[in-house]
Amino acid sequence: LGFVRPTGDGGLPLYGRKAKFANTLKLDDKGLHGDGDLTYLTTIASSPDLYFTPDTTFGMADTLYNGAATSATMKVPNVHASDVFLRLEPAKDVLLAEVRAAPMVMYDAMAYLHGRTELTPAGMTGAGLVDFTNATLKSRLFQFETMKLHADTSDFRLTEGDTSSIALKTDNVNATVKLDERIGEFTSNGDNTKVEFPVNQYICFMDRFKWFMDQGDLELESDAKTASVNEDLQLTGTNFVSTRPEQDSLSFMAPKARYDLKKHLITANDVPYIQVADALIVPDSNRVRIRRNAEMDPISNAVITANSVTRYHRIYNANVNIRKKREYTAYGDYDYVDETEKAFKIHFTDIRPDTSYQTRAKGRISEDEKFQLSPAFDYFGDVALAAAEKDLTFTGSTRILHDCPGIARNWMRFSGPIDPKEVFIPVGDSLRDDTGLDIGAGVYLTTDDPFHPYPTFLSRVTSKGDRTIISAKGLLHYDKTKKSYLIGSKDKIRQPDLPGDLVSLNTVNCDLSANGHISTGTELGQVKAEPFGTLDLVEGDSARAAAHVSLY
Repeated sequence: LGFVRPTGDGGLPLYGRKAKFANTLKLDDKGLHGDGDLTYLTTIASSPDLYFTPDTTFGMADTLYNGAATSATMKVPNVHASDVFLRLEPAKDVLLAEVRAAPMVMYDAMAYLHGRTELTPAGMTGAGLVDFTNATLKSRLFQFETMKLHADTSDFRLTEGDTSSIALKTDNVNATVKLDERIGEFTSNGDNTKVEFPVNQYICFMDRFKWFMDQGDLELESDAKTASVNEDLQLTGTNFVSTRPEQDSLSFMAPKARYDLKKHLITANDVPYIQVADALIVPDSNRVRIRRNAEMDPISNAVITANSVTRYHRIYNANVNIRKKREYTAYGDYDYVDETEKAFKIHFTDIRPDTSYQTRAKGRISEDEKFQLSPAFDYFGDVALAAAEKDLTFTGSTRILHDCPGIARNWMRFSGPIDPKEVFIPVGDSLRDDTGLDIGAGVYLTTDDPFHPYPTFLSRVTSKGDRTIISAKGLLHYDKTKKSYLIGSKDKIRQPDLPGDLVSLNTVNCDLSANGHISTGTELGQVKAEPFGTLDLVEGDSARAAAHVSLY
């Protein structure tokens, strides 16, 4: 029993004219089935064997075509497919189509669906993975329109034409792809969405991003607030983090960024600073570029603030190479501002953290630079910066400024920290000038007849054998009120009446005064003398002496 019957050219209506079938119908022990074309709404499918039941039509179709439609009630894309399983459920008014092998070709071959579609009078939905040849979008529920698709929840992958080569990936985003405009728009479904850059070995957290399909570029944005270097660091976090193990999670904040697929280049914008070791590094134009394997481009014209807590030091015009969370190298300029607020530029040629992750910098000042520690002291030599210390350390030569005849203006070697607002320069036991020759600080006595005392104040002694009568060591300071240079301990300089040695040179009248222990250079047998007092050498006069002698 059974029959084989052609439907005629017009075909036969199905399920109250919701669908139509055309070609040949068969009724046999397998049921009612047919070889021909099934038409439903905007879809027509050709099958060698479709099965018809009272509530369902199903079977494999060799080909499927859905014509694009744009109307007030229905907007669907064009779709081509082969080897498709079909299921028409008239009670629900839905046609399900699911590919078995090759994907559905959608939007004039601008997208390929590995999955299924569901066509209803309201439009077309679907699920699976949409391949755009250079990107994929995966979702359990797509809304397909004429030249647009949308998913409330989806996973996005940006590739280089090979889905196994992923350049960027992110999950749980609300996605809208506009095929006519060639733009994809994505929004986080949570506070923010993690975006991974496997080639760059970076991740970031963003609220939304835009994909420019033809260029392969993405623009990313975050609503997170950033803080400048001058603001509380607790007000901001980081949303770009390196996943390269040896970089120790190097991170920074960037509310805006762009990704170039062709170059695999992340350009992070509006970066307020990058914290590396103890320093805050502010990029020029607040821009940072990340290439393959988390390699950050050198940052030119940057500003380094060290350290992030005390912020004692600011280095500008810096060229910085950031390698890890606690490692960078740089060179740049620094302003030494003296007590008169005059700035002297220092160029640091070597800036880097030490083993305790404290930023240190080294530089050298040449004599030609006319550098001054203050208006009273010239300087040339080395200079060092330690971020935790407020004052720079100078290791070189200084020279005082005066016009006193008979007292040469020689350089004096020294090493020590200098407070630019109140300069005290260390003076040691043995004084040398910049050439290594002996210099003195006090009153000396010639060894040759006729014996006579003479003054020295950071000036060379007449002869190496000349005897010191009175001298001082400790610190060198210029007293602007007295217009005098002084050498002694800091307490003695501030309070001359205290015990100790003090030598001063007045820059107005050129008088040299030495107060303290006086060396006679004589042996008195059982009598021990320790004289102390004051020797004044007045320009043009012999020495005046006022001494107190203690005998034992």
